[in-house]
Amino acid sequence: MENRVEYLTSRDEDPTSYEIEIDLDELLDIEGDFNRKAWLGGKVIGAKKSQENVEKFISELLQRAKTL
Repeated sequence: MENRVEYLTSRDEDPTSYEIEIDLDELLDIEGDFNRKAWLGGKVIGAKKSQENVEKFISELLQRAKTL
């Protein structure tokens, strides 16, 4: 999952130009998928990739979080 975050937030010329941290415990403390999605969206607001890629990342992370 860390590689996906790096992919979403990197620029082609400098893959380490932007870093974010997602605390899964904090994510799991948030009530409801809508609120979790909004929180994650705020975390990846600076993503350099398409909105489609960002939405896919958020959906996958939410699905994985449900299994924890």
